[in-house]
Amino acid sequence: RDRVMVDKIVVSSHFEIENFTKNYGYPESDLIPSGMPRYDYTDTAKEPQNKILYAPSWRDKLIGKYIHRERKLYDGILTNSNYYKGIVAFLTNPKLLESLEKNDVVLEFKPHPNFRGYAHLFDSFLNERIRLAEPNVQLEDYKLFITDFSSFNFDFLYLRDSDPSRSSSYIYLR
Repeated sequence: RDRVMVDKIVVSSHFEIENFTKNYGYPESDLIPSGMPRYDYTDTAKEPQNKILYAPSWRDKLIGKYIHRERKLYDGILTNSNYYKGIVAFLTNPKLLESLEKNDVVLEFKPHPNFRGYAHLFDSFLNERIRLAEPNVQLEDYKLFITDFSSFNFDFLYLRDSDPSRSSSYIYLR
């Protein structure tokens, strides 16, 4: 606090309030709790559909640097990576496909926004049960998340905390 010249800090969670007051010495009166704006329109009473969201994160070494609001794509580097091969192995796993069919579930694959330009490399693995997710998914539509997106971690916890009876599950990948 003694090195930053600010009047107020906008915070979105109880964790941030506690962090700023206990670890950084800010009085609570310096904090403006705003909540998470993306939750303003979340329908936590909505029953999830028979859908799974598979949203792996991205890897810096598989895409060009961010220059002029764009990243250069390197299809060959991505398709030769263990990252890509692991995703393909998952999406084409016969047990996964059998389970999706048996349980009448759709898996929606959502590449990280930085990798959205690579979506065409997964087209041949898409089918009736495995689809490409829309860029702006409604997380309350899903019964299961498989992800390592930190924002999805917070979203899942929010959905569970707002309605503990909610029938969603979550798998965090490392």
